[in-house]
Amino acid sequence: MEPINTFSSGAANTVPRHRLFSWLRVWALAHNTLLELIRLKVFYFLLLFAFLVIGSSIFTVKFSFQNPIQILKDVGLGAMSIFSWLLGLLCTANLIPKDLEDRTLYTILAKPVPRFEYIFGKLLGVFGMLIIAILLMSALFAGVLANSKSSPSSRPTRRKTSSRRLWRKCERPPSKRTWCPASCSY
Repeated sequence: MEPINTFSSGAANTVPRHRLFSWLRVWALAHNTLLELIRLKVFYFLLLFAFLVIGSSIFTVKFSFQNPIQILKDVGLGAMSIFSWLLGLLCTANLIPKDLEDRTLYTILAKPVPRFEYIFGKLLGVFGMLIIAILLMSALFAGVLANSKSSPSSRPTRRKTSSRRLWRKCERPPSKRTWCPASCSY
């Protein structure tokens, strides 16, 4: 930082120059915000509930007649979407009011930190927390999918039917008479 000389007479009246935008300040705010959000109990509560919903999707497959892998994907991705949305909403709603209540906002803005850097750093911290939550939920979801693909109970069973039901004699002209599927229109 090079000093700005406010008066031409001497070096005693110098004021240090600060940059208008600094990634270092934004990174410091984002890091502190991420640590602050990870320490909240709401984060752990919602993440635990998301794990329960994603993990219990294995049991919901047994109550459905559809493709089990499709049900696992629907429940898992739906839970990840809903809980990441809830985490983002609750965390951003509590950021600035909590800083006002703790009076840390006044301390930060008294320094040469512009308001847009403060907001940008806070949002980067929330995005970091959401990335961590989505990575954890994705790891659990991949484990559930890998477990369900390897278990024999999730594989679709083929019904044994006699070939008489599936095939019938076609009513084609005598020169082209052959056996065709039951869905044949001839």
